Amino acid sequence: MRRVIAVGLGLLIAAALVEVGLQIAAYVTWQRQTPQTRPTGSLLLCIGDSLTFGLGATDPAHAYPARLQQQLAERGSNWSVLHAALPGQSSADVLRRLPEQLRSLHPDAVCVLVGWNDGWARPARLDPVALGNSGFPLRWRTGRLLALMTAQPDDTIASQASVPFLGAWHVGEQEFVFSADGNVQFGGQPATWVVQGDTIRITPKGGSEFWI
Repeated sequence: MRRVIAVGLGLLIAAALVEVGLQIAAYVTWQRQTPQTRPTGSLLLCIGDSLTFGLGATDPAHAYPARLQQQLAERGSNWSVLHAALPGQSSADVLRRLPEQLRSLHPDAVCVLVGWNDGWARPARLDPVALGNSGFPLRWRTGRLLALMTAQPDDTIASQASVPFLGAWHVGEQEFVFSADGNVQFGGQPATWVVQGDTIRITPKGGSEFWI
C-alpha cells in the first residue's frame, strides 16, 4: 500500500514539475515577444501563431515579418514591421490581445495569420469582457501540450469545409480565395493548395510552388 502511495505521489510531483516548466517557458516566450515601444514611421503589426512567429525556421530572420522588413528596407520604404506573434495562439488569444495592441501601438496596418491551432486548442467563445486583456494567460498547459501531441492535422488536400482558412484572404492588395476542394484563386490565376504541418503550399497552374 505504501508503495502505491509513493508511486502516486511521485507521479503527482512529476506532473506538477512538468506544468511549472511549461508555465515558465510560456512566460519567457510571452515576455520576449510583447512589444514595448512603437517604431517610428508607418507601422505594420504582424500578429498570429507559430506561422508568424517563425517556429521551425532555421533562424529568426527567416520568419516572414523579418523577411518583409528586409525587403521593405531594400526598397527604401519607411515602413517598420513589428513582430508580435506567439506560438500556440488560437484565434481567441489573438483577439484578446488585439485591442491593447491597437491602443498602444497605433499601427497603420495589421497582418493577421491564425487559425490552425483552433483545431486542437478548441477555444471557447470569447467573452467581450476579456477583450484587451494582454496579460500573461494562466491556463493548464500540460493539457494543451497533450492536445497538441494527439492532434492529427490533415496533410493532404482538404475535402471538407471545416478548414479554418477557407474563403477570401487579403495579403496587401492580393486576394486569395480558398475552396474546400483544394483550389485557390489569386489575381485571377487558378492554383491548388495543400496543408503541410503549419504551412499552406500553393501551386499555380503552370507556375512554381510557393508557401504561406
